[in-house]
Amino acid sequence: MTRTAFCCSHPVSSAMPHWPEDPPTVFTPWSDMNTDGFFLRSFCMGEHSGTHVNAPAAFFQGGHGIDSVASAPLVFPLAVIDVHQQAAQDVCYLLQPEDVLDWEQRHGPLQAGTFVAVHTGWDAFWHSPDRFLGRCAGGGMRFPAVSRAAARLLVQQRGIAGLGIDTHGIDAPDDANYTCNRMILSAGGIVAECLCSLGALPATGATVVLGVIALQGGTGAPAAVTVLVDA
Repeated sequence: MTRTAFCCSHPVSSAMPHWPEDPPTVFTPWSDMNTDGFFLRSFCMGEHSGTHVNAPAAFFQGGHGIDSVASAPLVFPLAVIDVHQQAAQDVCYLLQPEDVLDWEQRHGPLQAGTFVAVHTGWDAFWHSPDRFLGRCAGGGMRFPAVSRAAARLLVQQRGIAGLGIDTHGIDAPDDANYTCNRMILSAGGIVAECLCSLGALPATGATVVLGVIALQGGTGAPAAVTVLVDA
């Protein structure tokens, strides 16, 4: 048996897409080889920029911080639901319960404790931030996400461990209440956003490893997401 590892995280850079009004990502030289004998930079970024995992503290007063979320290994069986064709036809496409049921018809029932990743193909636009975020002239955004009905099915009826997506959010951009995030996080689930390379993964049979920086009291944190595929 051979094992292949896939990196499903974007590199962190100042040029990556940033949610409107979020802080920019800034790298600052701190130490120099000529004067200090080594190179060192400091960096500043928002907790929800780049590939990241959300914590309950982002949406609930007194909710657990990301350090609590990361206190246990975040390793789960992975299921990938592919809706990239639908998203190519409709920039506002939302994962529907029917997509989940169709996936189960082909691959069998989703098992409790599975991490579900939604492949929209939107990572192809990562280097074009306005396209990735779907910025509109009026200041809004348009990108694929997850419907409330699909999130409810996955959480309440399938008992998933978490939900990830390759856009900037599992919630529709016009959902100011972040309903899907709240639904999953309140059930103890994991939310990962801005994933990449989901199209290279099998629909089932892989394992996802979420390496999260345990920022004390953090509302979220950058994540190194690795998927292991055995063949």
